[in-house]
Amino acid sequence: MDTVQVQTLTQYISALRQEISFFLPEMCIIAGIILLLLASLIRRLNSPALLRAIALGSLLLSGISVWSSHRVTEDLFGDVLIIEPLGSYFGALVLLGTAVTLLSLPLFKDEARELPEQIFALMTMALGMVLLIKSRHLLMLIVSLELISISAYLLTAFRKEGAFSGEASMKYLIFGAFSSALMIYGISWLYGLSGSLTLTDSSLQHAWQNAPATAQLIIGGLISAGILFKIGLVPFHFWAPDVYQAVSFPLAAHFSVSPKAAGLVALLVLNAYLPFSGPLIWWYAGVAVASMTLGNLAALGQQNIKRLLAFSSIAQAGYIVLGILAGTSLGYAAVAFYVTIYLLMNYGAFFLTGWLLRNKPTNQLREFHGLAKQAPLAAMLLTLCFLALTGLPPTAGFIAKWYVLLSVFEGMIAGNEKLAYLLLTATVLNTVVSLFYYLKVPALMVFQTPQETEQAPQNRGFILMVSILCAGLLVFGVWGFGTLIETLETWAGASLAP
Repeated sequence: MDTVQVQTLTQYISALRQEISFFLPEMCIIAGIILLLLASLIRRLNSPALLRAIALGSLLLSGISVWSSHRVTEDLFGDVLIIEPLGSYFGALVLLGTAVTLLSLPLFKDEARELPEQIFALMTMALGMVLLIKSRHLLMLIVSLELISISAYLLTAFRKEGAFSGEASMKYLIFGAFSSALMIYGISWLYGLSGSLTLTDSSLQHAWQNAPATAQLIIGGLISAGILFKIGLVPFHFWAPDVYQAVSFPLAAHFSVSPKAAGLVALLVLNAYLPFSGPLIWWYAGVAVASMTLGNLAALGQQNIKRLLAFSSIAQAGYIVLGILAGTSLGYAAVAFYVTIYLLMNYGAFFLTGWLLRNKPTNQLREFHGLAKQAPLAAMLLTLCFLALTGLPPTAGFIAKWYVLLSVFEGMIAGNEKLAYLLLTATVLNTVVSLFYYLKVPALMVFQTPQETEQAPQNRGFILMVSILCAGLLVFGVWGFGTLIETLETWAGASLAP
């Protein structure tokens, strides 16, 4: 081997070491998964507490690794994965959501028997979400989405005693397979058009920009199918109400936030590298408006709180997508801020409703009657979460919607004024509609007579956890949101926005 070959090999090894060092978040999760498998094979180590500690430890190390590189922009493995500041922020959010879910599982008595299996599935889902956020190659995008989806299918099917578990899991699987097939078909069209599957490849971007508007609409619509399914947007939303009803409250909260956040990043990345324009942006606008409208109208008639929150999550996803359509650094920052607040208010809503109803036979709205007298603090915190979901001041939910709408006008008012006004009108009208079902639960807790006289169960750890979540809704609602938005906008402008 001559000197030139030695130098080339040395440079290659050095570059590979650097890339692997940036792959530490994923390696920490993989190490945690391996340790979980080994511990589950040893009877003395196969305890839920130890397995949960292993998972939380690996998530903590992964989160530290993610945050340590949050100011770095670096491509990995030939642009298959890319580290950039806004993606690191989203990665930290989904890891935080997974950790909160793991901490909450033992607080709900129906989770004890299946906890080890759920921990493993949650960890594999976390790995898929972190990879999806960093993906810049469409094949890696598919692999990441499928890793998330398969884990979610398993989590849905675990509760064999549930009346809807098997049916919901089958619906989830069928809709997931259908949307994935459409996505792969669209990717094959894009490959035929450009000869590349790397989003950062200039030849792919050039081919996309010069493609006819009809081709962009077909390809973009097909590719978005798998992502819209993961986010829970119309017309790929049918699985959400059944799945949320079938799983436990902590898992329903997890499904409604973390995978949705990762899917939103994937849609954001598509818009950054393959900009939505012409008929395609109207397609996405129609998806957003249909999602918020159908979600809110369907939630009005729900009597099961899980199904109500499921349709609420569909509507909320419609609101968040508006920031992506803006296509600006402010729009992407608004999406990141909204997802942050959504994590706080949706986890709080699911956890508190599950806690208040944990001794009730069903999850019907009538079981909230008079709970404000039995558990005043929990009822007050739940009311705060519903006010934030509605988007009323002084909660951070109002700030999140405000910045999304502001980004829409900043990004569209000059070039697409009609679309901007349409999205504003739809958002305002849907916010008014949402008042009628979000405030229904607080009204039942305060103004109705309790069905039973026993006190609701108390747990200081649980109350502390949800109090922290709910405190964030007020902190970011009256103070601190400006600094966070400015930071997120800087990160988005440095890496994604034109």
